Amino acid sequence: MGYEPRGTSEQISHQYFNLHKRLVNPIKRKVMYSKEFSCPEDLKKGLRLVTDKIERGEDIRLHLSKEIFNLDYNDYLLNDWGIHHIHLGTKLNKYGYIERTGPVLFVRFTDQFAYYINVMGHGSWGKQELVRILSRNWPESISQFRLIGISGRNPKIKDSDVVKLREMHVMTFTEGQEGEIYAPFGMGITSSGMSVDAVRTSDYYLNRIKTIEHYIVQNCSKLINQAKKIGYNFNHNIHMVLGIEGENIYALEVNSRVFFNLGKL
Repeated sequence: MGYEPRGTSEQISHQYFNLHKRLVNPIKRKVMYSKEFSCPEDLKKGLRLVTDKIERGEDIRLHLSKEIFNLDYNDYLLNDWGIHHIHLGTKLNKYGYIERTGPVLFVRFTDQFAYYINVMGHGSWGKQELVRILSRNWPESISQFRLIGISGRNPKIKDSDVVKLREMHVMTFTEGQEGEIYAPFGMGITSSGMSVDAVRTSDYYLNRIKTIEHYIVQNCSKLINQAKKIGYNFNHNIHMVLGIEGENIYALEVNSRVFFNLGKL
């Protein structure tokens, strides 16, 4: 199963960073269990399977939502609260995913930790208890999103209101323990429904590439002259293209195969 992006360069960029946000980077993490955590007996084998993969730093995409292969899908729970839901089956189904389960594991990932919030019913996307468990167990992990000076919200909103507001692409603050108020630690939802984080990251890199492209156009002669000084010859028309390899960005003069390193992207 692969990906086939379509659309303008901006749309493809948005799709890429939206997908990147929904995937879980396969790096080793320490699993942390909340005090409230419990798992039905019949799902413990599946929990152990995915936990082993997380601790070893393996790819768990087949345990995620089946929409992980839909480039245009917006995960409102993830975009709002930064929480993934993971299926706890043990075998692949006919579609190539891990078997879907009714209750699912709700977990928040950082580069070091996998915070196991709890196993709850599939569809618990708006349960504010997910945020309260995070704030009770690991307040330091979300402290940067806490709104200092604000305590409690009035009127209170119901879990069903959270889901409705997300569907209307409205961002809200969420109450944690003892009146603590948090901004969206998934970075929020745009008016189009896409992840704010994905759009902002995409826009940064698109602007960065345009800036470097402009630099090459304005300084092409200077780059060629510098190369000539160290022995390269250019007895042909100059044809520059922009290239990216890993974190590095460069200009390639196609006919001579000379690379000009332009630094980090």
